[in-house]
Amino acid sequence: MSYTGGCVCGKAFDNNCAHYLSNWMINNGTISENPQGCYCCSSGRPIRAKEMRGVFSNTMGLKKHFNPPKSGNCYIYCERNSDHQGHVYYGTKNSCAAGTGDGSFGADYYEYYF
Repeated sequence: MSYTGGCVCGKAFDNNCAHYLSNWMINNGTISENPQGCYCCSSGRPIRAKEMRGVFSNTMGLKKHFNPPKSGNCYIYCERNSDHQGHVYYGTKNSCAAGTGDGSFGADYYEYYF
């Protein structure tokens, strides 16, 4: 299923990156609704980027790396050191395949999950 910027709950939150990425992941059967340790919308989609790191590692069993894979997409958590604003997406450092965009908002810290 291709990515769409939205959620079945029809609501927008301050940080839609986790909300919309998790909706795509649930619709694709990658994760289930209401993952453990996450604050979720009424339809069971996580809405906090920082909590998605637990989904990537604990729920999906992916390993955290500080260098990207040699090729291909992966799940990415990034943030700006200046204000610690977190962001998640699926893709490469400079390209978003699923999510609300890559880290070009000024991210200077990256975690790659694969």
